[in-house]
Amino acid sequence: MFALVMSLFNKHQRLSWFLKMLGEVEGRPYVASSLFGLLFVIT
Repeated sequence: MFALVMSLFNKHQRLSWFLKMLGEVEGRPYVASSLFGLLFVIT
């Protein structure tokens, strides 16, 4: 259970970093990609 939570947290960390990179590259698509990221994290 703890390992699952940790792996999810690590995935979220990587994803948020990736989205941050995307956001720095382009302005507006960041919102769409962050929404997609949230969807990916939830499912």
